[in-house]
Amino acid sequence: KKLAVTENKILAKYNSVTGSNYKDDYTTGMALIDLLPQVNSYIGKLEALNPKDPKLAKAVDLLVQGWNKQAEGMTLLIGAIDQQDYEKLSKGNAALASGRATLKKAASALAPFIK
Repeated sequence: KKLAVTENKILAKYNSVTGSNYKDDYTTGMALIDLLPQVNSYIGKLEALNPKDPKLAKAVDLLVQGWNKQAEGMTLLIGAIDQQDYEKLSKGNAALASGRATLKKAASALAPFIK
């Protein structure tokens, strides 16, 4: 449950500067720079989990994969914003989309374990 709270805080901060909440590149870039260490710490906590149930272990592995993709995407976006590089921006958005898809699979795999 503590990890879910951490994840929700990360997502809230990310959502506060993207999509319809986007203001400008500087604000988004600074938020991502601030957020990336939190994401990496969260990934470390997920990786430290060692569930005995094979289905739960697979779900956690999907979470780790998804969040690693999110971190990759954020890193690419930070560079894209800094360098005003549209190719990096495209790659960053693709990584984020891939990460979101994996996180959706993880959420489905975790659903039976959440009470």
